[in-house]
Amino acid sequence: MSSLETNQEYSKILEDNVKLTCKAVAVKLLASEEELPEGYDLIDEKVRHCEMIRKASYGEKFYSTIEQQSCLGGAGAIGLRDMPPKLASGEKYFELGRFKDLETAKAATEKLSIIKERYWGIVYSPLDEATFKPDVIITEPVGGMKLAQTIVYSSGDKVRPNFAGIQSLCGDALANPFITGGVNFTLGCDGSRNAADIKDNEMTIEIRRSYFKPTSYLITLNNHHNDLYLIIPAHFFLLFHKKCNHHQIFFLKSDLNYRFHFLNILSYYP
Repeated sequence: MSSLETNQEYSKILEDNVKLTCKAVAVKLLASEEELPEGYDLIDEKVRHCEMIRKASYGEKFYSTIEQQSCLGGAGAIGLRDMPPKLASGEKYFELGRFKDLETAKAATEKLSIIKERYWGIVYSPLDEATFKPDVIITEPVGGMKLAQTIVYSSGDKVRPNFAGIQSLCGDALANPFITGGVNFTLGCDGSRNAADIKDNEMTIEIRRSYFKPTSYLITLNNHHNDLYLIIPAHFFLLFHKKCNHHQIFFLKSDLNYRFHFLNILSYYP
């Protein structure tokens, strides 16, 4: 199955079961121009990374280099350039009145998620149109709730979002799951809510692609009464079981021989 077909299957599952109000977004950092997938044009305006995420959630697809990124802090967080010194030190946020003193500002900015490696560019697309394997998938709160329930069911531990109300769609939504390989929730920041029109009732959920490794192929099984849709990744997969008027998600793990080990089950009403 191609990357596009894989992403379309994953997007359909999200849309059918979570009822998103805008599209899930796939993003991928590019080490060089040679990694740019075909069919993506350079964005024709200079805007913030968070605005690019919003554009992709409304159906646009494109790529950007550092030259099209208008927010230097956002570009620094996602690995397109070094962080501006005054932002890295916390001085800028202190001047904006975000912290009570410079020492507190420095302590907070040292904890921000920043991708240290340097990348040539970044490609943005609605998940259902992405022809590449995304680094991070960004979606809406309801999807995050169901994801959190699944994680808690399996681990017994709480999901611990990591955000600070600054550098939200750049640091929290992209850099954090990219670095940790996991999931993060963020409530937005002043910049993203103003520039990217993040609504008062919206937040973002971010999933590192390697966390779920959405499928390289899809298998349909029959169990006499219901269809089982099995999504196979390298290590984890989701089994969506359509039953009566509710759905069940089986969260399983496979070994190298594809022997399946049950981890948890989540039932919910769509």
